[in-house]
Amino acid sequence: MITLLLVMVAGGIGVGLRFLIEGLVSAQSSQSFPWATLLINLLGAFAIGVVVEVVPTSPDAAMHVRPALAMGLLGGFTTFSAFALESITLLETGELLRAGIYIGATNVVGIAACAGGLLLGRSVM
Repeated sequence: MITLLLVMVAGGIGVGLRFLIEGLVSAQSSQSFPWATLLINLLGAFAIGVVVEVVPTSPDAAMHVRPALAMGLLGGFTTFSAFALESITLLETGELLRAGIYIGATNVVGIAACAGGLLLGRSVM
């Protein structure tokens, strides 16, 4: 029950952070490309790599802290459903090049960001 509550609270924090970043980035960038979602997903991919390597695997941490951070905070923070919708919207509006760049960058750079987070986490430990 404690783990569930921690995941729920952390998820709310993640959603709040996503909301703040979305507002900041959208106010500064062109609305013709989903920069905020891309940034959020890349940060989330990097952060989950760090969490996996830095958070101890002791029974208590594995049972409470890891799920709160990985599932709650980062699950609330990242926006794959928004990524999917924005990708389809770009495709449906004929923005094939932008859609390709967005889909490619999110996947390739996202995986690279996660690898970077893992490397950073391993260097800390």
